[in-house]
Amino acid sequence: MTKILIIEDEEPLRQLYRAILGQFNYGVILAKTGAEGIEAAVQESPDLIILDLLLPNMPGLEVAKRLQSLGILPRVPLIITTGLGQGDAQDIAHSLNADSILIKPFNIDELVAAIRDALQVVKK
Repeated sequence: MTKILIIEDEEPLRQLYRAILGQFNYGVILAKTGAEGIEAAVQESPDLIILDLLLPNMPGLEVAKRLQSLGILPRVPLIITTGLGQGDAQDIAHSLNADSILIKPFNIDELVAAIRDALQVVKK
C-alpha cells in the first residue's frame, strides 16, 4: 500500500485528507506539527509527503530543510500546500524541488492528480 504522510496543523483538513485518500486506497499517516512530521517521515518511510508551508512553531520550509538533511527529500516526492500567494509559493516550492504545489483552497481532483503525477515520476 502506498503510504502518504500529511503534515498539516488544521484538524479538519487532516481528517479530510484521511477520508479522501482512504477512498483511493492510500495509507495515510497524519502529523499535526513539523516535529511530528519529521519523526513520522523517519519512522514510517512514506512514499509521498504532503507538507503545509504555514505550520506553527516550525514552518514548512524548515521541516523540508530538515527532511533534506536527513536524505528523505528529494528521494521521496513532495507536494506543498499553502495559503500563500501563488508567486511566493512557487518560489519556495521551486527551492525545495517540490513535485507540485497546491494553493488553498484546492479541490479534490487537483489533490488526487498531483499525488498520481508525483508517484508516477517515482515509478519511472
